[in-house]
Amino acid sequence: MRHIATTFIAAVCVLFATLSIATAQPYPNRQITIIVPYAPAGILDVVARIVAEGLRIKFNQPVVVFNKVGGGGMIGIGEAMRAAPDGYTLLMANDGSHAIYPFVDPNVKFDPLRDFVPIAMPAEYSHAFMINAKVPAKTVKEFVAYAKSKGDSLSFGTPGYGSVGHVAMEYFMEKTGTRMLHVPYRGTAPALYDLMIGEITASLQSMSGVIPQIGNAQLRILAVTGKDREPAMPDVPTMEEAGFPGFIVTSWLGILAPAGTPADIQQTLGNAIVDVAKNPETQKNLRTLGLKPATLDAPAFAKFYRAEIEKWKRLVAERGIKVPG
Repeated sequence: MRHIATTFIAAVCVLFATLSIATAQPYPNRQITIIVPYAPAGILDVVARIVAEGLRIKFNQPVVVFNKVGGGGMIGIGEAMRAAPDGYTLLMANDGSHAIYPFVDPNVKFDPLRDFVPIAMPAEYSHAFMINAKVPAKTVKEFVAYAKSKGDSLSFGTPGYGSVGHVAMEYFMEKTGTRMLHVPYRGTAPALYDLMIGEITASLQSMSGVIPQIGNAQLRILAVTGKDREPAMPDVPTMEEAGFPGFIVTSWLGILAPAGTPADIQQTLGNAIVDVAKNPETQKNLRTLGLKPATLDAPAFAKFYRAEIEKWKRLVAERGIKVPG
């Protein structure tokens, strides 16, 4: 009996020793999940998969992308918000989901500053201001003059209420003193189609959707909204070059974690994602999508994230932008 008892105690000691070693292993020591709150094949999904593959190689651990679709992104965002703050569940987010929509829809159940911590920003992108080719304007200033001459009879199309395209066009009207009717669509594709056939006058579209339309005779691209011209359209001026100082609108794609995630894990993840974003192959893939590689780690992204939230929160309040009840 003494021999059995001694053997049992030894086995228990080995088990606890093994568990202690496993517990003490540095982060990460198991699978990481990146939640994308939208459908597969969208820009957030594609970038999440690029990041996931880079992290898989860097950490030598499985990194999977999980598309949790529904509720305009709120189901996936909610799941990420409620996840354990241990660095093993992350969220792929953008300015629309976290810097704009929470202030447009009073029914949103999360606070972007209280419920999440910024980890890293691997990519950003500009937008292009486009009009139907039959509109008699060759520059943004000519379009503004034309719009003012038409009162509020012109229209602009967006992917929906509270989208980046909607709020940025409100910003355009604020900066230029113009008035146009907002026509919301279910996504960018139908808005682009109606712009081509002349059902709407103008639209602000992301570069990933604009690049395939270069040379389309039904459209006229008047300006891009970033700080610099786009390599794919070197002859198209920025909004600032077109005569509107301060009109810079860029969208970002970022990785967030649930609030309470330890600072050392935030740093480890942030540095790793920046390393992935600096990889030449990653940068090539991002540029192919019409994106600009970004390399903001956790502290830099946190500062940028707060500034973006304050900027769009102010504009939404000033323009009275609300999702219809």
